[in-house]
Amino acid sequence: MITYRAKGGDVLTRQIDPRVREAILSYLRAAGRLEEMTPASPIWTRHDRAGNPGKPLTSHAFAKNLKMYGKQAGLDHVHVHQTRHTYARIVADETGSLVETQDALGHVNATTTRVYVQR
Repeated sequence: MITYRAKGGDVLTRQIDPRVREAILSYLRAAGRLEEMTPASPIWTRHDRAGNPGKPLTSHAFAKNLKMYGKQAGLDHVHVHQTRHTYARIVADETGSLVETQDALGHVNATTTRVYVQR
């Protein structure tokens, strides 16, 4: 389970897919950080020598890194919000339900969910 603050300030709790959990644990093992993790530890940390290695990665830095990695992979226009649209399409395809997709995204309005699914 994961608890987070959603858009609008709502606090939500979600079940984590076992594959996501294993991917995060694999990342932490590979980074040599699994043993030192506490509930307050950030998952994504800085790795640059000029800044503060081990400190939490800012959302700006995460987005910047994603664009850089995308460009290295031959993808010129990668944005963090695209991952939300991809997630919406995956949930819609797997469940076949707009209502379940709407719930997964935390949308109040189904019209908003349709925009995510149709792109």
